[in-house]
Amino acid sequence: GYLFQAANGYVFGPELGLAKRDIGGNYTTSEPPGRGPDSWDFSADHMISARVRGGVLSGDYFIYGALGYTQMDYSLTLTESFSSSVTRSGHSAEGVSFAAGFEKATQGRMRIRGEVGYTVFNDSVDLSGRPDGDAGDRFTLDHMGSVSLGVVWGF
Repeated sequence: GYLFQAANGYVFGPELGLAKRDIGGNYTTSEPPGRGPDSWDFSADHMISARVRGGVLSGDYFIYGALGYTQMDYSLTLTESFSSSVTRSGHSAEGVSFAAGFEKATQGRMRIRGEVGYTVFNDSVDLSGRPDGDAGDRFTLDHMGSVSLGVVWGF
């Protein structure tokens, strides 16, 4: 990304990001066999984001907010006790992302950055046709939160 600094201390600019993520999760249910999947495994493959950051520069600190678009590709695997696993891959979720953060100048062009982010997705996967015969079941991906801390080098 590139940030523009106005004479009055306001800073703003666009950012693009591509990240290979190793996000995974699973869920195991205590439902009796035939009443739903015994376990769900979720894995995110990669994320692409485009956002705008804007904030105020005051001394050694830059306090900012961000708003943008995020797209994430993911796979979902369901395992049932009386049959083999069913994998639904190649799904893509799109969402709106929000973030708030700070940067603190340390020495030279180096800065320390901390950020809290949240993305709202609206994506669901139709799970009809599973071996347990439940029609109309859906997996819904609705949000993702993040906390990051890093070092930034300004050009």
